Amino acid sequence: MAIGRFDIEDVIVGDDRRWAEARWDLITPATADELVDRGATSADDRYALILDPGLDLVAQSLRDDRAGTFPAPSA
Repeated sequence: MAIGRFDIEDVIVGDDRRWAEARWDLITPATADELVDRGATSADDRYALILDPGLDLVAQSLRDDRAGTFPAPSA
């Protein structure tokens, strides 16, 4: 499930390569395992990373934003 598509203004911190876009997709652990089993492929203009977040705050904040519940009201 696509959870975010972001425009990037030039470089990502700590990386000298120039980028125009970053996409975030939420996948199941089984899908991640399948992709890892396929192995690396080569492309000069794109990279795919499989990350296992300790906290799913980015995905949750995007879902909340779409639902109109982000940011949470002040107490």
